[in-house]
Amino acid sequence: MSDARNAGLAVARGQWIVFLDGDDVFEAGGLAAIDHAISGNPKADFVRFRRQKFVDGEAVRWSCEAGFETRAIDVSSAITAEVSMLALCEIAYRRDVISGLRFVGRAYHEDRQFYAEALVRAKTIIDIGVPLNGYRMRPGSIMHTDRRFEETRRAIEVFPRVLKLYLESGRCLDRR
Repeated sequence: MSDARNAGLAVARGQWIVFLDGDDVFEAGGLAAIDHAISGNPKADFVRFRRQKFVDGEAVRWSCEAGFETRAIDVSSAITAEVSMLALCEIAYRRDVISGLRFVGRAYHEDRQFYAEALVRAKTIIDIGVPLNGYRMRPGSIMHTDRRFEETRRAIEVFPRVLKLYLESGRCLDRR
């Protein structure tokens, strides 16, 4: 996955980047909703939206309302529990904020480190609070296998690096 994401970053030309995994779908009006949030908040570094889980083989039941309100989250001085563990695929990233960042090759939970590196560069996150990403739950996927112990061990290996990035950013860190 790291190689594919890095290849995409290398050829991306837009001002904003959105990541979708192979088990994700995007709500039909999702990019328009993100564009609307950006146009109302031109200094935003990230736009956060929600993920809607659905079972493989079933239709996504989008739970978003027709409209939404944006909420600005200032991360210039503090990294809170609310934003420290967001999923890579529930954020649109301003391209210049993530310029030069790449995913660690052939690693598990590589998205955690990438997200942490991006977050310490950000100042403002716009939260639109509605689901735009459908996350397919399917048996046999990397995240849903019976190798939970191994996956947990690999995740634990990443978190010290993530915590170090947050601490070195000089921002107040919510200890939760």
